[in-house]
Amino acid sequence: MKNALVAAGGAALIIASYAASSSATEGPTLDLTGIRNVKITGEASWINITTDSARPLIAQLGAVRHRTLFHWTSGWFGNDCTVASRMHVEDGTLFVDAVDSSWFGFSDCAPTIALNLEEGASLSIQQHAAEVRINGQLSDISFNGHAADIKFDGHARSVALSADAMKATLTFDQPEKTESVELTSDALDATVELGPGVPVDYRIDAKASMVDTQKVSTPGALPRVRVTGKFVRFSLR
Repeated sequence: MKNALVAAGGAALIIASYAASSSATEGPTLDLTGIRNVKITGEASWINITTDSARPLIAQLGAVRHRTLFHWTSGWFGNDCTVASRMHVEDGTLFVDAVDSSWFGFSDCAPTIALNLEEGASLSIQQHAAEVRINGQLSDISFNGHAADIKFDGHARSVALSADAMKATLTFDQPEKTESVELTSDALDATVELGPGVPVDYRIDAKASMVDTQKVSTPGALPRVRVTGKFVRFSLR
């Protein structure tokens, strides 16, 4: 159990290191007015999603120089990070393909994706690895990949996250008794915060698990939370 969770944390550590940047390059932008669906694919990246009505609805691609797993910054790449990612809109859907600019598959630069969306948009991410920060009101959120570090603060009707190793913190503000959460991972460290006095139907299926909650599962209630994995550390508030 301990080793598995350390492995999950190690995967997350690699992703989280993208945020510890010493330089960043801004790439192209795109107007997101009227966009209701977002699909992100490609290589490992740092993703920031908001639904802030006080700011322009815009997509911003970029690249950031980051520290490696051992917390040093390579001196091999003296040039600025190059933004190689691409995006386009088709039939009301934003498609983003995250691309690492390195020729040889190794670089101390990582793609970044920043989106300020309309409330109620849906988000789908399929990447090998990602650090994802979501703050706002969405309809559906999904992630599928190998490693993920995901923090969500806001509201979504459906959250479905799947990765070989994953760390996730999901904070729902004002649950509406319509929510569904599905977390699937071989090595999972997750916290779901619904607030006090909110009935919830939850189930954990794992080979080894450590569960921290004072909530009693209420069959048939919404929100509905399902956790599936091999080695799981799970908190429900």
